[in-house]
Amino acid sequence: GVQRTLTVAGIGPDGEFLSNVTVTTDVQAPTPETYSAQFVEDTGRVNVPVTLKVTTDATVSRIHVYNTYGLKMGTLSQDYEEVDGQRIWTVTMKIGTPGTRSFLVEGTNQYGVSSGQLETDSINVTYF
Repeated sequence: GVQRTLTVAGIGPDGEFLSNVTVTTDVQAPTPETYSAQFVEDTGRVNVPVTLKVTTDATVSRIHVYNTYGLKMGTLSQDYEEVDGQRIWTVTMKIGTPGTRSFLVEGTNQYGVSSGQLETDSINVTYF
């Protein structure tokens, strides 16, 4: 948080304060990293689930997906597996409009700090 204050005091053998120092600082949460985001399928159908694989560092606790208009997409499920200090996320979502589509993905940590957005590869979505 911002303007966190710590007070450090030394106490002598009789319980008296020997010194008293106050330090005020800003404590920032580490910025998470998102490394890649790729669809498992090359093609999809409108409103039929597709799978997105996202690789992040181990501090990411949630994946957010945004469409080309900057609107947040809903996900049906998201889960991860830890592999060599990274998290490999499996995100299931539905795409509601046809066309060659790509999305922006970001990871956030438990403090709400964002990794920044990364563009997915493209998926061709059709009605049938």
